[in-house]
Amino acid sequence: MSARRGATRKKKKVLSSVEKWRNKIWVEIKTPLYIDDKVLGETPASSEESIIGRTIKVDLMTLNGSFKDIHKLITFKVSELKGNVAHTEFFQYELSRDYLRSQIRNHRSRIDGIFNITLKDKSKLRITLTCVTMIRAKTSEKKEIRKIMYETLMEMIQDLTFEAFVSNLIENKFAETIQQKVEEFFPTKIMEVNKVKVLKLPERT
Repeated sequence: MSARRGATRKKKKVLSSVEKWRNKIWVEIKTPLYIDDKVLGETPASSEESIIGRTIKVDLMTLNGSFKDIHKLITFKVSELKGNVAHTEFFQYELSRDYLRSQIRNHRSRIDGIFNITLKDKSKLRITLTCVTMIRAKTSEKKEIRKIMYETLMEMIQDLTFEAFVSNLIENKFAETIQQKVEEFFPTKIMEVNKVKVLKLPERT
């Protein structure tokens, strides 16, 4: 291959790459209306199909400005594109691993409860609650703590829609209320919603 032919092909590749970028549009990504319709950032997209389903993860501090929530991470998934605005749905919530690791000590116990829940609007989620006790708990005590966690959660969600659930989650209402109930039985260091994953969104009309 001659040097001239190689240079021509290289030039064509560069031009092809430039053309691809010219055909893309910059799309603004926003949180759902039930989370204040805030701008999360921008991303390039060549078509509606190329952006639907994309996910973006941010810490809760980005949304509420509270430094104490920097270890809480929320993932949004793009569900709709209107003009140059990509609208998202809440998809997942999780705590950073470093935060949980920092709470565990030899004299404490960690109790996890993983529950599948169905809300008033038929949406479905999987929620993991994590309790760290002040002192080591016996097996029977762990079982009772897990029971209290489940019963309190079920009582709290019985009349909630998906949007109300997410609002309560972000405002830390689940963790605070469940911790109060557990502490009536056993001293706790922390009670956290460790993880939430959407299994089924409510049907939008």
